Amino acid sequence: MRRTVVVIVLGLAVASMACSKVSAPPGMAGSWMGKAEITCAWCKQREIGIEMTIAANGAVTGKIGDATLDAARLTRNVVRPDSLPTKFVVKAKLVGPVVASQGVTRATIDIGVDLTGEQLTGAFVTNGDLSGTKETSRLAGRLPGLTRR
Repeated sequence: MRRTVVVIVLGLAVASMACSKVSAPPGMAGSWMGKAEITCAWCKQREIGIEMTIAANGAVTGKIGDATLDAARLTRNVVRPDSLPTKFVVKAKLVGPVVASQGVTRATIDIGVDLTGEQLTGAFVTNGDLSGTKETSRLAGRLPGLTRR
């Protein structure tokens, strides 16, 4: 019993650290902008704009597509088979539609980011089903390179 409790407590501690808020690493703090490429076949729009400001303390503000990032925070990423393959993830709630022209609205988004030279690269995925229609499926794509504003 005691061993089980220790394993559970250690597991919770690791999971907590994996999603813990972090300060922005050197070079990542600042304002970024660019285009994200949508990779979902069901979405007619192939690109959306993205603007993000990452504060030194890890707080994030900005927009992706037509949606505003709310309660956004930079976190460390734990790469798992079903996660974004980046060192950091911006986790946020979304306010408004992501793709207004198609009525694509989602509640949350994960934006995986890495500092690659002078650009932020990575990918994004919203909440939703792994497959389905524009009403229920995840919206996903890649960030080929955001540049400083």
